[in-house]
Amino acid sequence: MATIMHGERIGKDGQLSVACSAVLFDPSRQRILLTRRQDDGRWSLPGGRMEPGEDAAEACVREVGKEYGSMAGDTGAESVMNLDTFLTEINRTYGRPALVAGVTDQDRLRAAGAIGVRRLGHDVPVTVQDQFHIGSVGKAIAGTVIAVLVDQGRLSWETTPADVFSDLAATMDPAFREVGIVRFLTHQAGLAPFTEDADWLPFAAWSSPPREQRRAFTEHLLRRPPAVPPGTEFLYSNAGFTVAAAMAERVTGHLWEALVQSSIFMPLEMGSAGFGWPAHAQRDAPWGHWVTDQGFQPDPPEDALRLGPLLGPAGDIHMNVADLARFARVHLRGLAGQDSLVQATSIRALYRALGYYARGAHKVGYVGSAGTFTAVLLLMPPRNQAFVLMTNAGDDTDSALDTRILDALSALFAAP
Repeated sequence: MATIMHGERIGKDGQLSVACSAVLFDPSRQRILLTRRQDDGRWSLPGGRMEPGEDAAEACVREVGKEYGSMAGDTGAESVMNLDTFLTEINRTYGRPALVAGVTDQDRLRAAGAIGVRRLGHDVPVTVQDQFHIGSVGKAIAGTVIAVLVDQGRLSWETTPADVFSDLAATMDPAFREVGIVRFLTHQAGLAPFTEDADWLPFAAWSSPPREQRRAFTEHLLRRPPAVPPGTEFLYSNAGFTVAAAMAERVTGHLWEALVQSSIFMPLEMGSAGFGWPAHAQRDAPWGHWVTDQGFQPDPPEDALRLGPLLGPAGDIHMNVADLARFARVHLRGLAGQDSLVQATSIRALYRALGYYARGAHKVGYVGSAGTFTAVLLLMPPRNQAFVLMTNAGDDTDSALDTRILDALSALFAAP
């Protein structure tokens, strides 16, 4: 395993790095792949620096994927279509600092690409291995965590806050006492939206541990009348996911973040996934960019607003394109009636509550942006396909990311 060694005169940045190189043969095993270095023009084996905790094989897969836009670790020996040319042409119109996309079916990643830079003003190119903040696409992950707990018998879709917080039941507004957790996950619990920064200001000074904050916030919400009667209409709300997280923490005794890791990230081997802004986890990760009248402005990670433990369950996760595609496969399989990480009955129950079956829809999408990154996950179950799109820039009124670009990408992979 690699470790970092520090010394006064070791390396460029005071670090001694362990390097690795990969030998890639063609099918005949008569030729090997070489790469030309940008610094001195010499030919060499592809490879790079090992990261702490990696072994040589893991480092080689990551470095080869980073350099060549392939997902070697995700696809094994099977090829992945490169989307770089497609994304370059698309970005001539939309001009994002970077675009990353992937296409998957139930079995594996079929296509991936990455173009642009990690941050404007610097020429470090983005790669398919880079992590992007996915915002409210994380709501799909939150719903899946609850589905795992339903499969385990710790919750049911109709478990109510009064069932879980019996000590709070007497002080809850009566309208909330019979609201099942599935309604909090599908924006039908009647909670206010909590989509503006000002909505969270009354809680900004809270400093207790995350689990205590989420319980206190749940108590605060449920003591007040709902914004609309629960179950009567769709009212988008970030707060519902905080309530669901608090309920999960209560029945399991574990922090929400630990549940996400143990229920989703670890069993799916989503090694790039984590919490918060990517550059907080990895120094050279992509930066987000604000949309301004002067164009896209980089958002330094040290200045970036932290979403915190209350808003976190609604969407404070980062990952790379392959890992989001890996997660999407769980939902494709479930909607096709196949058990995997989650039983198909649980996935279908969640989508039934979302109204997917009632609408006779052929696709369902998740869009997420916390202001400086945007991510889209589009599931098309009848076609056995899911599409992932990520950018390191905030959403805007053009809505290009969830309309024109995805329409073009899905058309590229439509059956003849």
